[in-house]
Amino acid sequence: MTAFRRLLLVWALFGPWGALSVSLAQPEDTTRMMVTGIIIPGNKVTREKVVLRELTFASGDTLSRTAFQDKLARSHQNLMNTSLFNTVELRPVYLDQHRVLVEVMLNERWYLWPAPIFE
Repeated sequence: MTAFRRLLLVWALFGPWGALSVSLAQPEDTTRMMVTGIIIPGNKVTREKVVLRELTFASGDTLSRTAFQDKLARSHQNLMNTSLFNTVELRPVYLDQHRVLVEVMLNERWYLWPAPIFE
């Protein structure tokens, strides 16, 4: 058997339509998570409703684990895009296998910068 025929046989067996092709996609985790609450300890100037508006989930939502992780990442991006905060950290606190509490740690920007005046 020539090298070309061996290569053709391997490609036919393991190619995208071959009988021995292996899917590398991870199965979606179907565990349902309920967001029991959202805590925002870092805001002093920004109103809480502004932060809650940028989150893609709310207290009481029930999501799959992978959808919850996706929504956490998108919410982080939404909060950073407001330019109100230097840093944003969304910390999920897993109470048990099906309940999670989200802690939103914020570091707000200064709205007024001190500047010395020399005369």
